[in-house]
Amino acid sequence: MADQVDDANELAELELQARLSKARRVSKSHQRAVSHCLNCQELLTEKGTRYCDSDCREDHEKRVKHHAATWAGR
Repeated sequence: MADQVDDANELAELELQARLSKARRVSKSHQRAVSHCLNCQELLTEKGTRYCDSDCREDHEKRVKHHAATWAGR
């Protein structure tokens, strides 16, 4: 018979899997083609790009990683 610790561990694992699944969906949504820089919203002139320059890319990726780490700690 499962005790409270086993139940809590199972619940924690389910919550972790749900959060990972959501993070993967969010990550995939950022891979779609865009018309504006994902960081500063400047209009993109080059087709197939997601950022106007490398500084915007690095800034956005840093913030996304920080946000993911913050959510993982909850």
